[in-house]
Amino acid sequence: MSKIYNWDTKKITEVLLPADIIKKYFPKKEYSLDDVEEIFKNSYEDFKNEILRIDYFSEIADNLWNILVKQRIEKNKIGDITLMASEINFYLDSDNLDRVDDILDDVEKYLRGKTK
Repeated sequence: MSKIYNWDTKKITEVLLPADIIKKYFPKKEYSLDDVEEIFKNSYEDFKNEILRIDYFSEIADNLWNILVKQRIEKNKIGDITLMASEINFYLDSDNLDRVDDILDDVEKYLRGKTK
């Protein structure tokens, strides 16, 4: 669960992933760098196909970022992109939709680069 603090309204929003989403994307206890990339790719595809809400995609990215940090393997491209995607909820809550669009464009570019 993430708590997002809006500096303008002083409001805190909590995002909690439902159990079925946790079970689908995080079925294991340990994750490799390849696992993180696969979960990120699959969750983004599900978001694009309207299977997954954008706030859940952002929360999944936040969980992936935390996995990378915990293992001290966050200093790479997947670390950069999961951190960026994890910030989507902050920008949604502060109505900075242009920044959300920029992040989603960066995610697209990253994933296109991975498939070439």
